[in-house]
Amino acid sequence: MHNPSQQKRKWLTWIAFACLAAFSSAAHAQEAHCAWMNDATASGLLNGPVTLALESAPDDQTICVFTYARSVKDYSTLRISVQPLKDSTKDPTKAVHAHVSLCTSPPGALKAIGNEAIACSADIGYSRGEQVIGRVRDRLFIVTVSSTMAQAPTMTRPLLREKTTMIAEQVAGALF
Repeated sequence: MHNPSQQKRKWLTWIAFACLAAFSSAAHAQEAHCAWMNDATASGLLNGPVTLALESAPDDQTICVFTYARSVKDYSTLRISVQPLKDSTKDPTKAVHAHVSLCTSPPGALKAIGNEAIACSADIGYSRGEQVIGRVRDRLFIVTVSSTMAQAPTMTRPLLREKTTMIAEQVAGALF
């Protein structure tokens, strides 16, 4: 015959275990997560381990920033921003061109990446960058890859453009 206090202790142990498991699952679920790309893919594109920061922005805008920092001065960043167009009843084809001011070089049209997609440079200070700005339905997306590692053979301007275009294709595909 079982002692009632032993049964009670067994039940309390199981309850404590269940609470711990639930708490652990909830804590894991609150880790940063980007809907457009995972850490492993971003690490491959930026050539090193990344950290993810989710930036908050108004109007249901989603901003994921992956950063590979080799040192304080040497780092590469992938920034993905997706936002709904403010008023989808107006002409949505003008949404991309309204963001051309983000370019530091003349924009060039890209085919087969969402609607009205353009590619251009996005240099800031001593950081060299490339970006794609495009639209899928009523959502605007901006993908930027930048690096302060000017001498790195994996971060040349043509490779930055190629990486940015590849990521923009992935984001546009997810938005369809």
